[in-house]
Amino acid sequence: MKQYISNAISYNAYKYLVTVLDYETSIRTILKGMKFDSDISDCKVLVDMAFKTGLGKYRFVEYNILKDGTVDFLHGHYARVADLQDITGIINDYLMKEKKIFENSSLLPSQKLKLMKL
Repeated sequence: MKQYISNAISYNAYKYLVTVLDYETSIRTILKGMKFDSDISDCKVLVDMAFKTGLGKYRFVEYNILKDGTVDFLHGHYARVADLQDITGIINDYLMKEKKIFENSSLLPSQKLKLMKL
């Protein structure tokens, strides 16, 4: 099973979206294995943890990308869901493309229904 999917995005300072598919593997382990292009250094990566945490306020975490293309784990913090309303629909589309994982996820039935309606 895939642990994550990644997509290039362009939304404010965010240049990359990582959607975590595996609820058992830590975010740090997943991101440690990734190296981002140097042309997007000094920007941010947005991590969607819906399959780990649900759709609430702890769904998104943001990290700075360092000049060497690695993630700055010292300064990561939760991103406010309200600040991401403009792109949440696109992000939800990425989740819905992973049908088998979505169907077998630990999301509550009400959360699954909410995603299907968006």
